[in-house]
Amino acid sequence: MDDETNENEIEEKEPQVTSSDPNERKLARRLRIERRLEAIRKLNMPEGDEEEETVKKTLLQEQLQKSYELLAKLTIETLECVSNVKVANESREINRREIEDINREKILEYLEEEAKSAEEHFNVIDEKWLQIFNYNDPLLINEEIMTQKEKCDVLIKKKDEVIARLKNEVTVSEDKFNEDQKKQLADIQTLTDRIEKQLVLMRRAYTQELEIIEDVLMVERKILIDATDRRWEELHKKRDLEENLNCEKKFQQLEEFEEICTKLRVDHQEKYRDIKIKLGNNIENLQCELQKIKNIALLNNEKLDYNYQVLKKREAENLLIRSQQKRKINKMQDAINSLRTKIRNYTVQTNEQIDKLTLEVQKLHASVLDIEAKADSFCKINDVKYQQVWDFNKERVTSLVQQLLNTDRVLYEQQLGLKWTNPEMVLIDKCDLPSYKSALQIVTEVCRKTSCKSTMKESVDAQQPSTESSSIQGETMAHRRILRIILKLIADKSGFLIEEKLRDVLKPYSDNEKALVRIDNVFSALEIKHKQDIEILLEFFLPYTHCPICMHSSITNLETSETVLRTYDFANESEDTSEVQIGKTVLLLKISKALPSVAMKTSCYRKHPLVISSVYILRALREFLSKFYVAKDSIITMASRLSHKRSTVSRLMADDDVKMYWDRYRKVFSSDNEEVWDALYIGLQKYHAILKDRKKLNDEVVELRRQHSELKQMLSSYEKEDKEKIKPPCARQREVPINPTII
Repeated sequence: MDDETNENEIEEKEPQVTSSDPNERKLARRLRIERRLEAIRKLNMPEGDEEEETVKKTLLQEQLQKSYELLAKLTIETLECVSNVKVANESREINRREIEDINREKILEYLEEEAKSAEEHFNVIDEKWLQIFNYNDPLLINEEIMTQKEKCDVLIKKKDEVIARLKNEVTVSEDKFNEDQKKQLADIQTLTDRIEKQLVLMRRAYTQELEIIEDVLMVERKILIDATDRRWEELHKKRDLEENLNCEKKFQQLEEFEEICTKLRVDHQEKYRDIKIKLGNNIENLQCELQKIKNIALLNNEKLDYNYQVLKKREAENLLIRSQQKRKINKMQDAINSLRTKIRNYTVQTNEQIDKLTLEVQKLHASVLDIEAKADSFCKINDVKYQQVWDFNKERVTSLVQQLLNTDRVLYEQQLGLKWTNPEMVLIDKCDLPSYKSALQIVTEVCRKTSCKSTMKESVDAQQPSTESSSIQGETMAHRRILRIILKLIADKSGFLIEEKLRDVLKPYSDNEKALVRIDNVFSALEIKHKQDIEILLEFFLPYTHCPICMHSSITNLETSETVLRTYDFANESEDTSEVQIGKTVLLLKISKALPSVAMKTSCYRKHPLVISSVYILRALREFLSKFYVAKDSIITMASRLSHKRSTVSRLMADDDVKMYWDRYRKVFSSDNEEVWDALYIGLQKYHAILKDRKKLNDEVVELRRQHSELKQMLSSYEKEDKEKIKPPCARQREVPINPTII
């Protein structure tokens, strides 16, 4: 479809045989004859020659084609120059009708709104009369009647304003009609002038093209002679260069191969030396760490003995302190009772004040949100209006600049007879302004920050397909068993997330109930609320599961790690010394790095039940939190709302860039062109005065010729040689007729 449309457009631009212009018809016939001859020549030639000829064209053919195209363009431009007047007149009429329709719609909307407001005003006045009839006080009735009179006067004034506006619209439309008639007469005059000028231009173009074709024939002859001489010289030079290059390439390849071999030997020796040094350093570091662990264990034993003795002394001191505290408690109990009564009264008063203040705060918060929403909407509307005004001004300025350039071209070519050169328009686009670019970056950054939460949610949802396999297997026995084991280990090893009061409360309950409450507390701390979150949590524990039957080597490693950890379990129960906990976490990290990773699965290939070591519980929880914990949004304070600046493109653009952008349009039409226009205007005024004088002389000559012709007719009537002498009319009246019989 696109090829067909392009062909149709080319055919429309080409000269047509059916055109009214004789030059265009001649050119169209010439092109048609050339195409027929070209088609016959292609049919008679073989396929290879045809391809070569279509590719290669001589300078003469190119010049002929260019001259045909140029003349065709000139003919099209002449037609466009003549038809531009009609197009401009039609576009002006269309614009006038559109503006007239818009004005009519605006007037109708204004009249409808005025009628509605007048009707509402009239209904208010009418309802007020019913109230006045019910009054008994004459003074009050008089006041109400005066107010009613004022309202009626206001209503009449509005109607008078509507009538005045409609009269003004009628006068404006009449003035526009007179202006359109004047423009139509001016268009007819310009049309006749353009037709005469285009004929002169076409004659000049044909003569110039003939001269250029003759010059091209001479140039083509010289080029053919020079090309044959150069071709033989280039062939000899190429042969010598290729022989030298081949020799140099072979020597370079040999040198490169030797360099690569030496580099490989040196690299292998350096790698071997580095690996040997690293292995020695690793062995020394592991021995140092083992010695440190032994020293820490001895220090912890000594500290525990010291703490035991200190606690015994404190217990004896506490017995004395308790007796003193009981006496103080009795005294303080009376003071507490009196303070409780005061607190009750104070709480009642404060609750009432809090309720009042909360209502006021809620109202103020709602009003602030409403104002903020309005401010955002106004900000967006102002930005859109700013962009619309910018585009409107740009279209208007470009149209004015184009009109100035068109008139300048017409003056140079038609009045001055000079070749017009298009001035360099150093204009920039709005997108190239630095302040506009920075404003767009700031606006996009603000939009990106607002959409941060949604993108984080999408990133979490993107990892959910990996959990679909586990959700499908969620109903199997192996899946339930491994989930039960993991939840039990989480409840046992996450005691730091549970408060001490809760532990005291859970003492009388069974182990299953305690585990259930602990798991609930852990899930609330981790913000796990859905079944899908539990499945995601399970995915982080499955890589640390193993089969105790199939992997005996891994069991031995796990047992050694658990025996080491059991020696430090009493540190978690005491919770008095921080050094023991730090040693335990360091040991956990060392063991977890040494253990190999196991594939993610709920059962081994022999269908044996899987287990998980308690060493990896905290590590898996840490991985879960680092990847799936999304921080909650902070509460927006009033200070942040007031300090919030709404960034839009219209507010962030610099005044200097805007001024520089519009000043570029002023520099398009230079001061030299203005001086030329002023000089041409003065010359045209003088020429107009001379034409007026010539017109007066021409009118006098016409009048004298008319008088001369009348006198000539009168003289011819007197100069006739007849028998009867013709006399002037006044003489005939004086003469008395003579009777011939008397003579």
